[in-house]
Amino acid sequence: MVTAICAMNATGSYIPPTLIFPRVNMTDRLLYGAPPQTLGLASKNGWVDSIVFQKWFDHFLRFAKPTTDSPHLLLLDGHVSHKSLPLIESARQNGVILVCFPPHTTHALQPLDCVFYGPLKRYYQEACESFMLHNAGKRITDYDIAAIFNTAYVSAATLDKCVSGFNCTGIYPFNRNRIQEYRYAPSATTDTVTLPHTSLLP
Repeated sequence: MVTAICAMNATGSYIPPTLIFPRVNMTDRLLYGAPPQTLGLASKNGWVDSIVFQKWFDHFLRFAKPTTDSPHLLLLDGHVSHKSLPLIESARQNGVILVCFPPHTTHALQPLDCVFYGPLKRYYQEACESFMLHNAGKRITDYDIAAIFNTAYVSAATLDKCVSGFNCTGIYPFNRNRIQEYRYAPSATTDTVTLPHTSLLP
């Protein structure tokens, strides 16, 4: 499994993506055909941990260029890898304000989840199907993923998705009433009345 980390802002700009490969060591060959300036990282399972995320944060700093005089707000989900002490200290030193979304709310509050990742996954699936159609009998390897991802990313990473993502979540322009009231309701499972356990005696 290869993990992609993407970031965008409300004005329509994207930080070059990061691809995390399930390997012990990273090689530049894995990034052949990737979007320009993509960061390639390796972790044993291809997932994000605090060390990998710190490297992504350094990548973010290089492109966003925040300062203490011109601070940036970075919105994150509440994954444990986003809350390490080194990351928090680095954010403070570089003028980055970290804000984590409340648990189980990213489907409504995170711009990437609302407008970007769905189309990206769809375009990636289409790119995989096209690859297999034009390379009969060849399976997709780790060395093919970056180029396939590039095809999908170029289609998904549009200015309008940035603007609509921040707008539909009420983050920018700020609108505290943007999320409809019914979306705050408890799930049907939470609302179900649980009957006490009973046993039948002979």
